[in-house]
Amino acid sequence: MLLLFPEFVLACLFLFLISHRLSWFVIFIFLGRSITMMLLSLFCRMHSLCMSVSASEV
Repeated sequence: MLLLFPEFVLACLFLFLISHRLSWFVIFIFLGRSITMMLLSLFCRMHSLCMSVSASEV
């Protein structure tokens, strides 16, 4: 959960900047990329956890 905190702060700052003048398309790309990275990191973490569990069983 600690890894998500800086991401959340960055997203808030980005949204604050966006609300001033940038386009919503940039927000969409930024949020989509951050969500994709979070899902990838979560998947990698679960995968490494499963691999370590299967390795300890052997």
